[in-house]
Amino acid sequence: MRRLPLASILAFSLALASTAHAFPSWMDPAKKGPFMFNLKFGGAFGLRDVITGSGSPPSVRGDDFFTLVLDFGFAITPDRNAYIVVPLQFQLHDTGSACPIIGQPCTFATNQPWQIVMIPIGFQYDIPIKAVPGLYITPRLVAGYAAYIPDVGNVVNAGFVAPEIGVKLVIKRMLNVGFEPLSLPIFFAPGYPSTGHTFVTVDWRILWYAGMNF
Repeated sequence: MRRLPLASILAFSLALASTAHAFPSWMDPAKKGPFMFNLKFGGAFGLRDVITGSGSPPSVRGDDFFTLVLDFGFAITPDRNAYIVVPLQFQLHDTGSACPIIGQPCTFATNQPWQIVMIPIGFQYDIPIKAVPGLYITPRLVAGYAAYIPDVGNVVNAGFVAPEIGVKLVIKRMLNVGFEPLSLPIFFAPGYPSTGHTFVTVDWRILWYAGMNF
């Protein structure tokens, strides 16, 4: 007679354990299609502008920007976890110091708006968190061309490379919601021909995003 209540308690405990590990149907590790598009936005915080060359000014903290990213991707593996990405990017702000970028003394137009347009290509790999279906860690590396565009003056052509890492939740195989706490674009280029200086600029970006798989 004592075995029956013990068996009932054991069965009830197993049922509770299985229920605790159950997830809603919208949490699915699969993705709907090979294509991905995400709209990312956030802030870029200038860590350091470093000018090199004869007579160059001392390095300074960089400018802060609003960042917008149109993130396109195409899966290249059957599990749709490895992507070639083409994230068209914009960094925008209304005021900033132009002279550290061009490598000239700050004797004029020290508050000049700058916009940066970036056209890169890169690779992203989604690392699934098996304990939570549809949740991924998303390291990526992108590199490409960047144009520093002032409201007044000439465009400065630059290259850049950006290691990034974030986390993404896929909802119903289609919708993406994500957060990138670490995006570190590093820009490098010659300065204006009149100075002969080169510059290296390092930013730290924090991005939020939403998008879809199709």
